[in-house]
Amino acid sequence: MINSNNGDIILVNTGTYIENVDVDKKLTITSKSGNPEDTIVQALSPGDHIFHVTANNVTIKGFSLKNSISGSGIYLDSVQYNTIANNHLQANEIGIHLWHANNNILINNTASDNSWAGIRLFPDDSELASNNTLVNNTMVNNTYNFEIYIAYRNASMRNNIDTTNTVNGKPVYYLVNVSNVALNSASNAGAIYCINCQNMSIKDQVLQNNSQAIFLFNTSNSRFDSNILSNNYFGIVLVNSDNNTGLNNIAVNNIVGIGIVASTDNYLSNNVANFNFNGFDVQESTNTELHNNTANFNKDNGIALSSSIQNEVTGNIANYNGDGINLFNCSTSLLNNNIANSNRYAGIDPGSSKDNILTDNIANSNRKHGFELVGSDNNTLRGNIGNSDVDHLPDDSPNRTSKNETKDQGIENKSFIDSTISVIISWVHHNNFSDNVDNNPINNPSDNFINNSKSNFLDNISDDSINFYVHPEDSIQQAIDNSSSGDIIAVYPGLYKENLIVNKSLIIISKPGESTETKIQAADPEDDIFYVAADNVTICGFNVTGTDKAGIRYTGSGGIIVGNKLVSDKYGIYLKKAENITIENNNASQNGRGIYLRDSSRNIVKNNEVSHNWFYGKEYRNGILLKNSNNNKLTGNNVSRNWDGIRLENSSNNELSKNAVIDDYFCIGLEDSNNNKLLDNTVKSIGYSFDITLGNSHNNTLQGNSEGFMTEVRVSSGPESTNNTLEGRQHIRRD
Repeated sequence: MINSNNGDIILVNTGTYIENVDVDKKLTITSKSGNPEDTIVQALSPGDHIFHVTANNVTIKGFSLKNSISGSGIYLDSVQYNTIANNHLQANEIGIHLWHANNNILINNTASDNSWAGIRLFPDDSELASNNTLVNNTMVNNTYNFEIYIAYRNASMRNNIDTTNTVNGKPVYYLVNVSNVALNSASNAGAIYCINCQNMSIKDQVLQNNSQAIFLFNTSNSRFDSNILSNNYFGIVLVNSDNNTGLNNIAVNNIVGIGIVASTDNYLSNNVANFNFNGFDVQESTNTELHNNTANFNKDNGIALSSSIQNEVTGNIANYNGDGINLFNCSTSLLNNNIANSNRYAGIDPGSSKDNILTDNIANSNRKHGFELVGSDNNTLRGNIGNSDVDHLPDDSPNRTSKNETKDQGIENKSFIDSTISVIISWVHHNNFSDNVDNNPINNPSDNFINNSKSNFLDNISDDSINFYVHPEDSIQQAIDNSSSGDIIAVYPGLYKENLIVNKSLIIISKPGESTETKIQAADPEDDIFYVAADNVTICGFNVTGTDKAGIRYTGSGGIIVGNKLVSDKYGIYLKKAENITIENNNASQNGRGIYLRDSSRNIVKNNEVSHNWFYGKEYRNGILLKNSNNNKLTGNNVSRNWDGIRLENSSNNELSKNAVIDDYFCIGLEDSNNNKLLDNTVKSIGYSFDITLGNSHNNTLQGNSEGFMTEVRVSSGPESTNNTLEGRQHIRRD
């Protein structure tokens, strides 16, 4: 390069060159063969860029550029009108890096196996750092395939990037100045950027391995719904974007699940952000509403707000994080009816924040504090429950907090979550139960949630027939220990921190009262909450949460598990070597596995709500799983937003009928399972190409299944699966 002049063309013969090249002149540098695989440049200094370009009008073409461990294959440094074409950038920190660069062309490059990004654009607040054109670039197997740096709030972001650019084989949608565009699962997007857009709809996408999977910049009145985002830096991020709505998205294993920056009037509801570094992160934003979201098992914060005002955080669950809900330098916000339990530091930390209102929140079993008020000022706390293992609320002293109003603390004041079951049991008038629901799915467990044929054991329950009453200050286990087989134990609403062993035939029910929720939280999260090792046990009407094992584990026969809510457990309901158990009208959501049958036969799983189960990584994320289990009946269940909806492994002679298995990544899958009947199910996958898959499974019958009204189901089976009666749109795998 030293001997060249502006405008020269440098042809490079095939071979391997070990050097770092500074390009400070207008040059065309191209491989003589045009084949990047036989003209290789490796970094002599792995901490430096291979091609560092500080001149305009440079062309680099036809090279394989490798091993810049903490630099870039090609680094365009505040330059313009350069062309980067037909290069392979591999095993660098960043493949191609545009630093404050504009009007450059990147075409036909491949960026693979780079430790940070395949292609990175780093604009600044200047209009100059924009208008780059990317065509037909392939980004694959980079940590973050495509990235735009977003620290500069006034950056232009106006680039020309079309869908010929791909990440892991899926197109990049980079939309600028457009309105009223809908991207659904048919778009098969790899990453989505909306720059200066309005009225956009982004739905049913599965997006992985980007710096921003969904990025809204200066975008308003748009909606992102039912997307799955994993292994990105940001799953979803909004910058300078107002009046947008995010519903039912799942963000796992990202650095930030969902982020909002310098934005106003955005609404997030029913989203799940688990196993990220931060679940939800709101910065410098106003009037953000977070409602009924779940943020569990995040390394730092479940929900974090900083330098933000007038926000509402209501009805969220933030368990097993560093901090559950963290406010820093925030004011005039409302935190109401949230649950923040078992976090490593504080449940709810409004430190260095003022003029906020915290009402009816639960923050139990956090390692340091339920509520941490260091440096906070003029906050109002009413009706909260904060009896953590260390303290309840910090003392109101100058070095911890100033002028906070703390009133009415105690569990007796408020129900802390909207109960899924508004009336657990009426044991006086048995005609409150439906007479004819046996063949109809029940979507709302509060309505007629036990049919007469299954509720005879309740018909004669009256106050006089109760053997033991348990109040919140009492022990359920003590009542179990003092009872005899056949006894009835009624538990009053409240919070109980216990792990229970049931080793005799009992009816254990939640007694309705002023509160509709009776919650049992694991005292030891390393143990099951209900461990049932007896026949003919009934468990009815409880909220069961907070264990790394099973919410209800049953080994025995003849039992009934009905009307329970199971949240944030490894397994919601787990049958092991159990038979003739009825599992009905439970809500088993936000667990690792919602309902799990292992080595269990002749059980009925009916009319349950099973959703958002994938808390425990790749191994545990099933709605309903049957393993080595035969002759079971699954009917009328609503199974949605799980990784695997219903999965059978080495399980035969089961009947799956009239289930709604919708918006799961994999809906119904059979592996090594024979002679099963799949009848009249509604099945629609959110991410996979097929609704029902068969692997090494024989003699199964599929009949009457559909994706919805008059729409055929999509079925995939391999040649190793034989003698199945199939239907719908079929695909025979050739593997």
